[in-house]
Amino acid sequence: MAMSIFDRLAKQYLETAPENAAIWVQLGHAYKEVAELDLAERSYLRALSIDPVNPDTYLQLGHVEKLRGDSLQAAARYRKALGISPDCMPAIEECRNLDTQYDSPT
Repeated sequence: MAMSIFDRLAKQYLETAPENAAIWVQLGHAYKEVAELDLAERSYLRALSIDPVNPDTYLQLGHVEKLRGDSLQAAARYRKALGISPDCMPAIEECRNLDTQYDSPT
């Protein structure tokens, strides 16, 4: 029930400001929290189409992939976040947790 209210409000806001990447990210978070992973992914990808250099959005896509059980794709998303922001600690930690190689910049 709460998701449908949030979903309705977010979509209503997006009708007036469809190029607001932050709202698309928030909508993705809401979908992710209720395990609507395809909808979460679509929302995050929409946010990236507006703001393609936001490392947090790639981090969130990595979380979606991790929840799906695809650790290779999750690691690729986390590495993309690190390519944009090499000091993104959440992405570094996620790579380490997935036992993927991460060489920190020296």
